[in-house]
Amino acid sequence: MQKSKSTIDLSSADKMNYDSAERICKPKVRELLGEVFKGEAAGTSFYLEMMDLVRSIFLDTTLSPIERIGRIWTVVFCLRYWRRWMTCDNAYTLAKNFISSNAYLFIEINAHSLLLYMRKCRIENTPEHLLVWLFGSQQCESFFRGSRALCPVGLNKPNMTEGEFLDRARKVDASLLLQQKSSDIIYRRVEQKRNRCGGSLNALKEVEIPSDDDLANELKKCMQTAKKKMNSLGIKLTGEDIENFTFSSQYGKKLRGNLISDWEDEDDDGDDGQNEDLDHSFEEIASDQDPCDLEVLKSLQQANLQDFTNHFKDP
Repeated sequence: MQKSKSTIDLSSADKMNYDSAERICKPKVRELLGEVFKGEAAGTSFYLEMMDLVRSIFLDTTLSPIERIGRIWTVVFCLRYWRRWMTCDNAYTLAKNFISSNAYLFIEINAHSLLLYMRKCRIENTPEHLLVWLFGSQQCESFFRGSRALCPVGLNKPNMTEGEFLDRARKVDASLLLQQKSSDIIYRRVEQKRNRCGGSLNALKEVEIPSDDDLANELKKCMQTAKKKMNSLGIKLTGEDIENFTFSSQYGKKLRGNLISDWEDEDDDGDDGQNEDLDHSFEEIASDQDPCDLEVLKSLQQANLQDFTNHFKDP
């Protein structure tokens, strides 16, 4: 690791610096932590590994569909196991010793969404649509940036009407396509984004999407992998795995009541929040899935989004 880069990457001044986060969670950094601290930084290495897994799931263009499922659900089960362990006594609080509610729910929702979308692509026989690295907002932001760049010379107009945007859309398409396919001219900004986010030309037409049985078996493997990882860190739970890896019922109640905010701060300060998973009745998780899981999946599956792909084509 270069000293100049490590100093900048460890600075907390810019919390939105993605490049720094990407560098510090690379496997080489975790190897150095193991060599320098001789096992005393196992928790830090685990945290960085979780960051790297989440990053790679949506940005690594070389992963197979089953590998993406394996990585994101390993993270989900690790976080569920970790969170339940913290609520078994008063030694730790979720507000101070766990990741934020937004980060945790982001991982949960994306894990379910990826699983649903993968099944949808298999059922509709459209594996070429499984371009996970294009699901983020960065692609849209690049397109809008290109449309603003087509403003007339001397006219500084960051915003535009719907008609102006549609008028420039095809020009932006042509510009971005030339930059992606160009072999004579190197666009450094495009190369950097391509290395990070891939491109729409890398369609997965020949990739086989796993069956439901394969997905179910992979989830079982993820559960055991997560358990081994957490046990190696000294985080151990008694009881059935289905209870230890179940989505928090209190979280489900908060979600259904639209009360997601800083509720963890309030719960952790009182007796109810510190022992939430001990107090709730296991009758609420009589099935293998928490009701909130099913509600989130159902709402995503029933979303009615209109397709405008061919709406603006020439007659």
